[in-house]
Amino acid sequence: MELNLFQQVVVPIMGFLTVATIVAGVRSWLNKREAVLLTLLWLAIGVSILLPDLTQRVARMLGIDRGTNLVVYLTFLIVVVGFFFVYRGMTNMKREITLLVRHVAIRDANQGPTSSTPTSNPANSDSEQASSSAAGSDDSATGA
Repeated sequence: MELNLFQQVVVPIMGFLTVATIVAGVRSWLNKREAVLLTLLWLAIGVSILLPDLTQRVARMLGIDRGTNLVVYLTFLIVVVGFFFVYRGMTNMKREITLLVRHVAIRDANQGPTSSTPTSNPANSDSEQASSSAAGSDDSATGA
């Protein structure tokens, strides 16, 4: 079997991504589920590029006329599912931020204002620091 230029370039890239994903999963840079799903995705892409007739046969078994259509349908499905998970993650993050802000607000209301509370006008704090450092230099110059 002779590989065309596209196959010669892309199949090794898919192999590298597969190995990199496995390493990331083993080292816990990715959680196990993400590592397994990405590994399967890279392998599927690599195999479908390496053996284009395979997608044609699978498509025919599923009642789809062309292998290209199968790839398009699967890509669309993966994108929609991916958007769903991103949306769900963003919704969870918004909820967690809301709970955190609520918790901080209640804690601050119970404790009263603290010195760690940011000033309402940062320009005033800069000028106050400058005047206090200038006053400190005057004291040191007079020997006080």
